Amino acid sequence: MIVKITNSNLTFLIQTLLETRIFFESSHVYGHLWSEVFL
Repeated sequence: MIVKITNSNLTFLIQTLLETRIFFESSHVYGHLWSEVFL
């Protein structure tokens, strides 16, 4: 199955990822877990 990614979908995805990152970084506990898992 081929998934077509439009500019709007890509922008939405980027915004979602950034908001998620900011949300985790705003919390010391979750920020630490975020670092442990993804870095």
